Amino acid sequence: MSGLFVDREPQLRRLEARYSSDQAELLVLYGRRRVGKSRLVRRFIEGKQSVFFVATQVKEPDNLEAYARALGETYSDVLLGSVRFRDWGDALDVTLKLGGEERVVVILDEFQYLCRTNPALPSILQRWWDVTGKKSRLFLVLCGSHIGFMENEVLAEHSPLFGRRTGAERLLPLAPWHAGGFVRESSAWERFAAWSVAGGIPAYLERFRGDDSLESFCRREALSADGYLFDEVSFLLRTELGQAHTYMSLLKAAAAGNTRISEIAQKAGVPVTSAVRPLSVLCELGFMEREIPLDEPNPERGKRGRYRIIDPFVLFWCRYVLPWQSLVVAEKGKLVWDLKIAPDLPNHYGPLFERACREFVLHRLSEVLPGVDATRVGRLWNSRAELDVVAELSDGSVLVGECKAWKGLAGANVLRSLKQRAAAFRLGGPSRFALFSLNGFAPSLGTVDRSDVLLVSGEELFPPP
Repeated sequence: MSGLFVDREPQLRRLEARYSSDQAELLVLYGRRRVGKSRLVRRFIEGKQSVFFVATQVKEPDNLEAYARALGETYSDVLLGSVRFRDWGDALDVTLKLGGEERVVVILDEFQYLCRTNPALPSILQRWWDVTGKKSRLFLVLCGSHIGFMENEVLAEHSPLFGRRTGAERLLPLAPWHAGGFVRESSAWERFAAWSVAGGIPAYLERFRGDDSLESFCRREALSADGYLFDEVSFLLRTELGQAHTYMSLLKAAAAGNTRISEIAQKAGVPVTSAVRPLSVLCELGFMEREIPLDEPNPERGKRGRYRIIDPFVLFWCRYVLPWQSLVVAEKGKLVWDLKIAPDLPNHYGPLFERACREFVLHRLSEVLPGVDATRVGRLWNSRAELDVVAELSDGSVLVGECKAWKGLAGANVLRSLKQRAAAFRLGGPSRFALFSLNGFAPSLGTVDRSDVLLVSGEELFPPP
């Protein structure tokens, strides 16, 4: 199913709006590997005069030579491949001359590699932009898959490019409900299961085949020594962070169910003081989050925060692949699935289904509650009870929800339990209730007042394409 393009309509609209302005643009587009940056910009440049260049980890003259070849392909001039540019300013000057009066789009993909061989490149681009670029009709996009570098060296206030860029966007994984764009001939349960393993990363999701079960996908892609996902998290951490041992230990500890920083640090075998910064970095990368209860008056200093792995694939890999890689290498992938993964999947599904439901409330609530949006969404917990979904709504009410990822039907008993637990909290406004059930609802809920109780099924949460 290679070549699928799912969602990204908002990003495309923003790019097209900037393109139609006819003003000089210097955009920064970044995000983790395999999240779909290249596919997005390739879709954007269809039908446009453009140069798409992917940098590699070679010396600058080699990348400049490769850019000349890309330029030659754009303008159907093989002689351009023999041109030798002095620097990137020279290369962009020639690009503008070749474009003439037409608007030209230039994509410099894997921008961090260009800067690695020439740390002065941001300064060179700054000078070129101030003298030439901003007066042109060039549409220049700097793409990068090294999040830390792009944020700290390209977007940060101390960067030479700060104040020159005309826009920046971090491309995030797809929302849970877009899994159906890849796992097409499937039920809501199967679409959720696919997302719970592959997350919102298009390159992972598109590896599902038409006849795949979750087991066949996992055994082929993650539980095989030559699988596409077998060493993926290690690769991501090495690429982003270099020495990744501490980060991996912290992720493994969190995947085992530890949520407090003291528990995670102890399980990982590091002092608490040595865990603070790495956990913060993992949160910045989008792998983890520090979850604060919605009623915490001082979120920054509150001591009730819990650390959780929020990326479904990272959680699956750290929980089920990392601890058993030696068995996988010994070609015991089926044994790992049968004994370690399949019996434990309900524990994996539950928190992720809750997260998908909170995402639904934050972004799609108006589909089931017309005219009403969520302004804040989170969870609540105390010594007596927990609430899976709590949302402050635009009409002044508070939505309280319960999430059931089990294979049975949610019935009236689930609603009664939710109302009882909600009474353990001061919710700060009139309450609405919501039940989210992956497999639907029992007849006992057929008589509830739908103006006060929302019933959201798996087909609504994970719709088919």
